[in-house]
Amino acid sequence: MTASPQFSFGHLVLFAVVVLIASAVILLFARDAVRRSFEVLRRGAAAFDAFDAEFIDRRATSGATRLARLISKIASLCDAWLVEGLVNFGASMAWALSIPVRRSQNGLVQSYVLCMVIGLIGLLGYGLYLAHYAIR
Repeated sequence: MTASPQFSFGHLVLFAVVVLIASAVILLFARDAVRRSFEVLRRGAAAFDAFDAEFIDRRATSGATRLARLISKIASLCDAWLVEGLVNFGASMAWALSIPVRRSQNGLVQSYVLCMVIGLIGLLGYGLYLAHYAIR
């Protein structure tokens, strides 16, 4: 990012000097007020720390942890029974339906060519059958 033309490094230095002078004046003339304000901040931080330890760490986090574990268990059960079950069922069906195809495969090219010729004869016979009844 670039600074606008109205703001320059000189303005930044001037601002820093003003802040340092104001801090020195406050420390010289209002030292007790600064100490009291830091004490109030320290007590407030201790109170927030106690709230964080009691409420957020013990109650909210443990509840969220239990909820996350429950969701995780439900998701793992859905994955195990639904997703893997459906995939395994599909794989079992493909394996069972492929048994006749695997039995007919013997690795000989002559038998594959014979199957292609039988299929071609069947296809031509079906075409002739449709042509015969289309002419009538």
